[in-house]
Amino acid sequence: MEALEKRVKICTDEKRHLEKKVSALEKQNSSLLGQLKKLQKLVTEGTRQTARTGTCAMVRIYILTHFLSNLMCNLRIDILPILPRSFDFFTYLRVLR
Repeated sequence: MEALEKRVKICTDEKRHLEKKVSALEKQNSSLLGQLKKLQKLVTEGTRQTARTGTCAMVRIYILTHFLSNLMCNLRIDILPILPRSFDFFTYLRVLR
């Protein structure tokens, strides 16, 4: 009978030790989960901001190139009949400034 009581005490002590370990791991898991959520939020916000910045830059570049190409085409068409064949269009634009 004594051996059985001793065995019960050993098992009870081991159970308490394992319960403490589980509790500590649950706290650590909860902390890590909170940190992960914060990190995911930061990454998501950073990705959105980068996407907005990239899109904005691309739209600006598109508008600028479209405007400049139309401007250059219109100027070239207007002055084309009076220009010699060796005319440098970019030099002409610098002189106009």
